[in-house]
Amino acid sequence: NVSSHAGYMIGFTRIAENILQKRLGRRPSRTYFYGFSAGGFLGRLIQYHPGFNRGEDGNPIFHGFLLDDAGGGMWLPVLMVDGKDTLFTREEDKKRFVKQIDITHQLYAGDTGDYVEKKRENARILRQKGLGASHRMYEIRGVSHFDAGQVSRPDLVSQTMDLGGLIDSLIDLLDQWVEKGKEPPLTKSDLPELGGKNKSGSNANPAIALPQVA
Repeated sequence: NVSSHAGYMIGFTRIAENILQKRLGRRPSRTYFYGFSAGGFLGRLIQYHPGFNRGEDGNPIFHGFLLDDAGGGMWLPVLMVDGKDTLFTREEDKKRFVKQIDITHQLYAGDTGDYVEKKRENARILRQKGLGASHRMYEIRGVSHFDAGQVSRPDLVSQTMDLGGLIDSLIDLLDQWVEKGKEPPLTKSDLPELGGKNKSGSNANPAIALPQVA
């Protein structure tokens, strides 16, 4: 299952970088990871598991992650060893965490009904471990797992939203965050614990509602 094989994806990334080196005469200055569903699942695995996102020179292989509705809400940033969570518990381990943006399709609860909750739990755990400053999660209202790419039912095409423009914008935000340290908007969630509260006590940063939904 290539969705769980970090080495497989890293190998292909090295091939792509070598092709760029050959054709352009230099290696890319930055390499970003985008993954949808199982791809988001894999991106979290590469980011979270110790040693996966590090080259032989000690530098990151991927300098940032844009993860679109990670499959099943997994993986969570927890690694149990002898009954104890050992992931991102030391400062030197936290330093290897690169910038990460998660996109959550709010209507996709999954077969077990808890996929959105797991995606929120991912954000909670990262905050608890002191990594919230390097992570953002944006919930999108009114869209299930597939957006306009799900065309197996022609009669439903008109009811799907195309998230392409949003993804384009998030790629730019991620690049500015990594390259220039310009922080993107705060996490947007309909869960006040994540979105934060304003002075009136209401949610300060609710989920994103695109024009078709708003």
